[in-house]
Amino acid sequence: MKAKGLVRCTLAVALATGLGVGMSEAATNRAKTDLVQTAAGPGAKGKASVKVKQSTKGKFKLSAQHLSPRSSYELLVGGIKVGEIHTSGRGSGKARFANPKGPKDDLLGFDPRGESIEVRDATGHDVLTGNMPTDDDGTKVTCCIPHDSGAECEDRTDAECTTAGGTVVAAGSCLPDPCGATPPAGVASVCCIPDDSGPECDDISQSACAMRGGVLVEATSCAPNPCAGTPPPADDDVQCCIAGTSGEECEDRTVAQCAAAGGINKGPGTCTPNPCSDVPPPADHMCCVANAAGSETECEDIDAASCAVVGGTSKGDGVCAVGTCDDVPPPDPDVMCCLPNQAGTEIECQDRTATQCAAQGGVNKGAGVCSANTCADVPPPGEVTGQCCQRHNGGFECRDRTAVRCADEGGHYQGDGACTLTSCDGL
Repeated sequence: MKAKGLVRCTLAVALATGLGVGMSEAATNRAKTDLVQTAAGPGAKGKASVKVKQSTKGKFKLSAQHLSPRSSYELLVGGIKVGEIHTSGRGSGKARFANPKGPKDDLLGFDPRGESIEVRDATGHDVLTGNMPTDDDGTKVTCCIPHDSGAECEDRTDAECTTAGGTVVAAGSCLPDPCGATPPAGVASVCCIPDDSGPECDDISQSACAMRGGVLVEATSCAPNPCAGTPPPADDDVQCCIAGTSGEECEDRTVAQCAAAGGINKGPGTCTPNPCSDVPPPADHMCCVANAAGSETECEDIDAASCAVVGGTSKGDGVCAVGTCDDVPPPDPDVMCCLPNQAGTEIECQDRTATQCAAQGGVNKGAGVCSANTCADVPPPGEVTGQCCQRHNGGFECRDRTAVRCADEGGHYQGDGACTLTSCDGL
């Protein structure tokens, strides 16, 4: 099994071609390969290795030498940019990717097995290219198996998945985990999705990302698009995934020919093993799922089984359109949140999810659109509030007010602190 890969790195390099260079170790789920130089990178050398354990856990290591010293390159996996490469004064660099992520690792949000790897310079020329070996024989599916602690993703045959009570989902791999897992806390990531017009970036959950054949890349925003690399020359040959009668088929095309045919550019390399097997078939089912923040509900074209696994709301067969999910509320909607400004002198209304508002110590004013008066009753930081007794329904009611505001509103200030049931006794 494999999926298109993306992740940010700071010092990395690429993989080389073919099973003839590196041996795949099926028994231990390991693969390694040497790197292959191109005409744009004479003298460049390197190697790469991957080790996958328990389907959702793994490590991916890359190293290279004899690149241009103190230069920046792009690293692409499966035609998608995974980050930037900055070489040392000797032109060498290395990178580590892992899931779970260690303190010295970048997040492994992709499965490199069977994928093209490219190190690309600022002009769009690849200096190192190749394909990572894979032992995928096409008999395994991605299976979400229920457990007490939640669904677990495993590579099984279709029959094995059914026997285990699992659900076959549209994801091409267990990396990233499509069965309800989330990125590590504190790691900002977005979803990069292959598309015939170039990789797309979307802020959707990890599960929904995997169901669409996407991968996770460490980035804080989709603007600018962190998934797309510098375009290569149009006459370069690439692996082009084109829809056929039995699924996505790989053909050797130039970049221009692949684009004209509406194919997906999987980068340079050979079509053996088939790099297109992880491209999900077109879906004709509408599924309403929350975005990564939980603040909005979006319509995704994924099959019914996968929709159920990600906790989405099925809208039946059809194609997503504007308004398809308008009646499906998000789990953590945006609210009007009253927060101090940067100087701490005033309270401003800002759009935040309810969870974000609480975490930032804001005052939740509920759903709606912020206006100039939304936070008028929330005192700025530094203004002490206390117990202000004001006439209400023939008696007195205690409200949080500053002493000045209490006097302005004709109330009786009973001292600093929060209101209690006895604050206004005796008035």
